[in-house]
Amino acid sequence: MLINKDKTMDIETLIQIYLHASKVGLEAKKDFVKEWTERMLWQMMVDGFQNKPFSSVITFICDQTKIAVKNNGWDTYDPDGVSWFLALYSESYSKCVSRRYSYDIIFSECFRRLYHMSSDGLHVCCMIRYIKQETS
Repeated sequence: MLINKDKTMDIETLIQIYLHASKVGLEAKKDFVKEWTERMLWQMMVDGFQNKPFSSVITFICDQTKIAVKNNGWDTYDPDGVSWFLALYSESYSKCVSRRYSYDIIFSECFRRLYHMSSDGLHVCCMIRYIKQETS
């Protein structure tokens, strides 16, 4: 179930949906993805990302994703736009660390961090606001 009784979202189900969709998107735009991730991979290698703590890289990817989404005129609550940039950054970092962290792990952790907050033990998802706007 995506929306729970207390009107919170099941973030793990949402992650699986967008993880799968992101892989489809990467596959559909292979040439663009190859060029983009090669540039980002090179930059990550130069900046020593292969030796940085995983949590620091996740923070970097989340921050860069928010910037990229805004710079492209998309709503930061829009999971489609967010997922696209998370996919690009996750693919680049996975290559940077020679797949030591899988694409799935990187993407999922970033998505969870961007959309999942704990408040008084309840799971709250920022996307609820976006989805409510879309369905109104």
